[in-house]
Amino acid sequence: RGRFPLDLRSAVLWKAQPHFRAVYNVEELLQVDALVAAQRGRTADALRLCRAIINLGRSYGDEPGAHSQVTRASIVWRGCTMTERVLGQGIAAEDGLRGWQQLLEDEERYPWLMTAYRGERAILHEVLVGLESGAIGLEQIGPPGENRREDSLLGWVIRDRFRADHPRLFRLMSRLLAIAQLPPHERARPAREVA
Repeated sequence: RGRFPLDLRSAVLWKAQPHFRAVYNVEELLQVDALVAAQRGRTADALRLCRAIINLGRSYGDEPGAHSQVTRASIVWRGCTMTERVLGQGIAAEDGLRGWQQLLEDEERYPWLMTAYRGERAILHEVLVGLESGAIGLEQIGPPGENRREDSLLGWVIRDRFRADHPRLFRLMSRLLAIAQLPPHERARPAREVA
């Protein structure tokens, strides 16, 4: 359980958080170690490493934003895939598998989609407030140097447009958040209606 320190200013400006690359590097090392342990017949060690991969994904905790939550889910999925491979090569003790079942049941209950939408709504709000007030310039939200001219020539028009769209976009994100709270089998129709 936990979360990496979050640079909110970086999140608001749509930049990657510094810990993403480090997490991927650790995941790759754990995968290699798990494969080697499984190949050498050390199933219990390999399963501990697979569990470490899953916990590495879970280390994103409730970090806001879709990128963090999708990264969490994908690392957990890769940890599960590695576990299948390890179990295909060896035999695990039954008591060790009970802990696995509890871990995966806990992860299945985690509301990653709701956390992602809640974070995206907050980030969108912060960006729009900054753009509306002029605290954030257009050049800060796009590729470097791309929006500098538009901001200096048409900044006031663009800021007015953001002010007009802000309530509509906030309602849209709130609707997506409400859809994320539905049971998975009930999300498809309302999601199509929003699109």
